[in-house]
Amino acid sequence: MVELAGIDQDVAKWFHDKPPAEWSRAFFSTVPKCDTLLDNLCENFNSKILAAKELGIVSMVKWQRLYLLNTYLACYSPTIHPISVQIPWVDTKKLAPLPPNYGRPAGRPKKRRRKSADEIQ
Repeated sequence: MVELAGIDQDVAKWFHDKPPAEWSRAFFSTVPKCDTLLDNLCENFNSKILAAKELGIVSMVKWQRLYLLNTYLACYSPTIHPISVQIPWVDTKKLAPLPPNYGRPAGRPKKRRRKSADEIQ
């Protein structure tokens, strides 16, 4: 820090105001937060753009843009359009679905006791 202060006083002050864990690799946490997910996403993306890495920068960006557009269209192309009436529905010969089972919801019980019908005024 003394050498840094000798080069630039403002930079040394900026580093002094921050905790070392934010700027010094020696103080970084060694516990990963989500490396597995990030690593898998990066490896997957890198495997897809392997062919584009050989291209020039402009061609590579165009290729990536086209790849991402095609991926988006492939994911969201099978849309389900609503049907306003039941006439065009296909009969599947299967049992109709049952309504949801409405029961007592989970959670903390009520604090006040329940009054009987003759106690209510």
